[in-house]
Amino acid sequence: MPLTARLGDKLLDATIDDLGLVGQGIVWSDVYRQRPPAVLACRACDGPMSAKMSKLGMRFFAHRRRSEYCSAAGETAIHLELKALIAARGRAQGCMVEVEAPGDGWRADVLTTRRDGQPIAWEVQRSPMAPDDVAERLARHRVSGMITVWLAKKDWQWCTGAGALIVPDKRIADEPWVVEHGVCGWRPVEDLVGYGAEWLPRQCGLTVTIDLILRDELTLELTRARDEWRMTEKLRWVPRRALEAWAASCGPMPPALPASLQLLEESCYRCGRPTAAVVGIQPLNPVTGQNYEPISAQHEGVLARICDEMIGRIKPSPALPIGVIKERYSKALGRKYMSNGCYWCDALLGNKFLYGLGARHSNLSCEDKIVGRDPRLIIGPVRVDRLRKMCRQARSIDGSATRQRFVSWVPENSDDAT
Repeated sequence: MPLTARLGDKLLDATIDDLGLVGQGIVWSDVYRQRPPAVLACRACDGPMSAKMSKLGMRFFAHRRRSEYCSAAGETAIHLELKALIAARGRAQGCMVEVEAPGDGWRADVLTTRRDGQPIAWEVQRSPMAPDDVAERLARHRVSGMITVWLAKKDWQWCTGAGALIVPDKRIADEPWVVEHGVCGWRPVEDLVGYGAEWLPRQCGLTVTIDLILRDELTLELTRARDEWRMTEKLRWVPRRALEAWAASCGPMPPALPASLQLLEESCYRCGRPTAAVVGIQPLNPVTGQNYEPISAQHEGVLARICDEMIGRIKPSPALPIGVIKERYSKALGRKYMSNGCYWCDALLGNKFLYGLGARHSNLSCEDKIVGRDPRLIIGPVRVDRLRKMCRQARSIDGSATRQRFVSWVPENSDDAT
């Protein structure tokens, strides 16, 4: 069901009120339900066509007889709606727009030309497609100097290399179209791609996404970002300003970074003396001094790695009473596990005591942490990516994550501790 047709030597576009014939006095009512019917022909196969209108009021053209070989046949109402939306946004942004534009070995659903002269071919794909066919079409578009934007129904195999915008079907007709995958934002937080920031997949409105691409504010780049629990590298649409910020940063974050121990002051249940337990680490940017998101030491593997890094670097003392980290037997669990202990009497400081529901810091967000960097507590460099992976795997098994408040050890009076 195309949106364009020929009337003699004139090209009709159903997405425009005047059918694209400015000043010629032809409107939709001149070709819709006329007797005798208007002589309309398909641009692809020259077959006879009729003007139609859907129940939702969308105008289109249809073959009078089903054509099995016409490339313009078989498009659904959703396909037509998306093409009409792209065309409307293109005109609103001041671009030259041609619907179902033919070219040198290709036919674009919508062809928009930006004000800077850059042509963009918009392809709406609502059914599976062979990756080789996608690659061939992309190659033809590149030869013609065009950027290609795909709007796919699902994240099929070929979408990764094509940088497709994943736009699933709407559940309700009045809902706005949403891009579920294919767009990345720049989040100035903790993780693995740039100093103090990471690429973050975002859901956003299709109308806004189209406008940003037409204004050249989104560009297609190969980005490494986290989809749920996986880090995936594929083509995504990212903001140009964010890309410039990434390029201007200190480059990709090294996998290993220095970190500051996060200690929790507690009174030992056995001897009653103040001691410190290692409850996490906070990676540091060695260039800018920025703090990244803390990593909890609740996971035994994380605590063991921290223990290895502390050897030879951290010197516990009465002024810095950090107990030995080692395997201790727990009667409650009936087994040994890597744990904190009292500096004075080596009593077990169990995970239930430090991280459980009764812990005084367990229900507080890490946004409430007290940051007080102490050069005595710096360890590393540590493999931040591996430690985060351990924590994510633990959360996926346990089904929940403990929210904590990390407190750097700052003794009120070191003389009293002795």
